[in-house]
Amino acid sequence: MDILNILNGVNTPNEQEVTLEKQARKKGFWFGDERKIDKWGFIGSGCEARVYADTDITKILKVVSYNVSCHSPKRFLDERIVLYNLLFPETAYELIGFAKYYDDFCFVVKQSFIEGCRLEMEEIEVEMQKRGFNASGYKFVNQEFAVEDLHQGNVLKDKQGNIFVIDAIPSFVKTNQDADVVFNDYYQQRREDMQKSVEEMEKHPLSFEKKREQTQFILNSLYL
Repeated sequence: MDILNILNGVNTPNEQEVTLEKQARKKGFWFGDERKIDKWGFIGSGCEARVYADTDITKILKVVSYNVSCHSPKRFLDERIVLYNLLFPETAYELIGFAKYYDDFCFVVKQSFIEGCRLEMEEIEVEMQKRGFNASGYKFVNQEFAVEDLHQGNVLKDKQGNIFVIDAIPSFVKTNQDADVVFNDYYQQRREDMQKSVEEMEKHPLSFEKKREQTQFILNSLYL
């Protein structure tokens, strides 16, 4: 299913949702609603998504509500999937379908599970500088792109010292990304709640199998 081409000429967010759902049902990429999704192996939830175990224990599934950070499904595809995968290919999202969760239109993506410990903000700044980004307020920027939401739960270091960005809000600098990132009161409160949960966690790798039941917010499920 060539999603970007399907959305050419489809202007409003609602029209894009209808078009994607119609094609997903036709092609077998529609995952239903909360009645079906809630039967999956739930791991945790964040501002935008609910996270579930995949049958492949090296992967996780995320059911993502696009409208927390983007004004339309097409914008979500362009920036939250295509641009994210360009900037962070080691944790790229694989789009496998669509769903609705309590009337919210959602993208269903698959991502590698990263077992690691969280970084301090100073370490995140150093890592992003290595990737060509400079800190600018609450985001990181270069001449082409901006990356937001890189809090301590969204950047992990594995036992070998490799650093992985597992969630972020990237955008193109030439666009007015601030008009699309919806930092409303609900989103800000969710961010604060999640950050408190992250800060309470021990700073060592989490085992997917042994510690999944011990915490509601496993590190790589936070915020997306």
